[in-house]
This record gives sequence, structure tokens and C-alpha cells, in this order.
Amino acid sequence: MDSNKIDKRDEIIQQAYRVFYKEGFHNAGVDLVLKNTGISKRTLYKHFQSKEDLVQAVIEYYSRVSYQALDQFLSKYTSPAQKILGIFDWLRELVDKKHLSGCMAINAKLEYSQKNSGIEAQSCLHFQAGESMFRTFCEEGKLKDPRNTAKQIQITYLGAVITCQADGNSDAAVAAKSVAKMLINASMD
Repeated sequence: MDSNKIDKRDEIIQQAYRVFYKEGFHNAGVDLVLKNTGISKRTLYKHFQSKEDLVQAVIEYYSRVSYQALDQFLSKYTSPAQKILGIFDWLRELVDKKHLSGCMAINAKLEYSQKNSGIEAQSCLHFQAGESMFRTFCEEGKLKDPRNTAKQIQITYLGAVITCQADGNSDAAVAAKSVAKMLINASMD
């Protein structure tokens, strides 16, 4: 595949990411995604068989850039417990800087529930990566029952994401961090 095709495909994904994140998947049609880009529908459909294929690619992109940004943010923390709690600091900072419109994977999972198995599967991969990250930190921190503790912390985190989105402020991130700290402390005994 030549680099021009890769560049155009990536350009479409990045544009769709911006539009879908702001407008939602069902509210944003292909015309809105392509508006003012100079990209034709023909070009879009050369790279993606359908809008749903584009949505799936956007969720993969979202997951990749989100975890890269999170990894970079967490690089200033040293211990596994600090990294776990740092994830809630990251969420708070995103909300406070108005850089969060919720979790795109959650939004996709809800909008396409029982409608598109590929999009649902891509969303689940995002959640699995998050749980794996929490589990790794729990294992590195030698917490008891790292699998269960990671699941509890992830549920706390996802609840905070949804609540921050609904409330429009970061209070839930601060409260969820306190809950995560209690879960970590309970797993150290």
C-alpha cells in the first residue's frame, strides 16, 4: 500500500474522530465528516466500505491515542498505586480543561448496541485494554486478588467518566479517586 493511501485514510479517521466526538455517531453523517475537507465520498468509500467501518476505525484510533496520552501522563508517577490514582488525576485534568466529551468507546457501545458487532467488539477491546492496564498495576503493586481489584477500580473509573460527562465537572473524578484509594488500601492488608 502506498503512503498516499495511508495518509488519506489516516486523515479521514482523524477528521471523523473530531466530528464523531463532538456530534455523536448517529448525529454525524458522512457529509458532515467530509465537510470542508476536500475529501470526496468516493475517496472515503475507497478506504471504508461503510460508515460503520469508519466508526470502527475511529474507535481503534481513539483507543490508541487515549492510551498513549495516558501513558505519557503517568510517566511522572513512580509506584503502581500512584499510577492507578494518577489515572483519576488525568481524568480530572481532562474534564477541567474541557478536553473530555465522555468516553468514545462507551458512546459507540451504547449507540451501536445490538446493531453492529464490529463496533461493539472494537469498543470492548478498549475496555479490555483498560482492565489489563489496571490489572498490571495491581500485580506490580502486589495487591491481593489483582484481577478483582482491577475490575473494581475500572468500574469506579468508568463510572467517574460517565458522571463527569453528565455533570460537566470533575467532582466525580475526585470522589472516584478516593474510592480507588480505599480499594488499593483494602487490597494491601
